[in-house]
Amino acid sequence: MGVNRKIKFDYFQVYFIDNKGDDYLFDLRLWIDKVKNIPLESRNKVCYNDEARLDKIFYDAENDFWFLNFARLRIQNPPLKGKINTVLEPINLDDDEYIGEDITILYDNKNYIIMVQRNLHSLSPSGIENYINLMWQDQNGTIEFRPIILNDTISRLSKAESIKKFTVRFANLEEFVPSENIGIRAIIDKFKDFDAIIGEINIGIGRNNKKRLDNSKIIDTIKELIIYRNNITKAQVAFKETDDGKVELIDLFEHKAHDYIIFSLQERQSIGFEYIIDKMKERYIERRAKLVENLKVGKVD
Repeated sequence: MGVNRKIKFDYFQVYFIDNKGDDYLFDLRLWIDKVKNIPLESRNKVCYNDEARLDKIFYDAENDFWFLNFARLRIQNPPLKGKINTVLEPINLDDDEYIGEDITILYDNKNYIIMVQRNLHSLSPSGIENYINLMWQDQNGTIEFRPIILNDTISRLSKAESIKKFTVRFANLEEFVPSENIGIRAIIDKFKDFDAIIGEINIGIGRNNKKRLDNSKIIDTIKELIIYRNNITKAQVAFKETDDGKVELIDLFEHKAHDYIIFSLQERQSIGFEYIIDKMKERYIERRAKLVENLKVGKVD
């Protein structure tokens, strides 16, 4: 009997951030060229207490897309197996065996965009990012995935009558090196003066409903912050679209570009690599023009 499975996919652009905090769009083909000839056993890296590796690579010459299949290689707490009329037994792994949980990404080098499959049991986007940097081994900076923020987030705030409150919470401040030209650099430096690991900024008008924040400065700050999503755990804006309207709350990181795709599977089957890349390719081609349009609106100059 077949079943349908709905899988989420997120969209990012690939950047390189140097040690000065300056950023550049990064062509992931440079990384692929470095890694593709490395044997499988040498691709294993420890990521967040488990091993991970790039397992499969496929190039779609017709569309100029790269597909990369990553796997989390698990040896801890393997699952049980058994028949309907037998007691479940643990799956015993040999010394060189793993339980693999995989995800696939699509890379469009013309737009520096990646489409990332989500899998609760495999690597997260930040886990893939971590693995890529471990394999890249560049002491001059890091490769980073930046979420593509939907147009309507910036557009709605740009058209808002007034912004009432802006909240942003930072994490891992000891590793946070924002660019020197961003407006909140002085605040981040002040947090670090206290040896803080986390910090939160709340900017608002209090109970004075007649007041409003400077919309343009808040929006400029939001555009700056988008690139630092790995160091931000919360980013919310309270605003009014009209003077007599109600106050609305928008969470910036809930408005990232994403998709859901339905996959049809037979029982006891996993999603094949060929099947998933065909579905990803089809959806990405449908979405590409809209994603590029979002980049033009939401990008950081």
